[in-house]
Amino acid sequence: MSLIYLSQNLRFLRKTLHFSQRQVALWLNVERSSYTYYELGRTMPPLPVLLKLAWFFEVSLDGLVLTDLTKTPPEYLPACIQPPEPTAESEQEEKDTPKPRRGRKRKKHTAS
Repeated sequence: MSLIYLSQNLRFLRKTLHFSQRQVALWLNVERSSYTYYELGRTMPPLPVLLKLAWFFEVSLDGLVLTDLTKTPPEYLPACIQPPEPTAESEQEEKDTPKPRRGRKRKKHTAS
């Protein structure tokens, strides 16, 4: 188990916010291949780039590097990533929607 979650956090945050690797790399002023290596865990970004990434994704630096953001409580994540609060209407809709059936219904064979 790795103590550094940087690569998976970068990928998770980028995909959640619907950015491409190219867009993030342009904002960081690095090559796209360099950013790809950060996401793959092949290279560690220098400190100035880490600080820019933390600011860009609205997370703390230690949260970006040392915390598995995919498994943290929603209140830790930035506001733009938090799931919407359930409302009474959405809860009612969930109750009203029929659940899909699993498997096929088998016919009973009767002896003739």
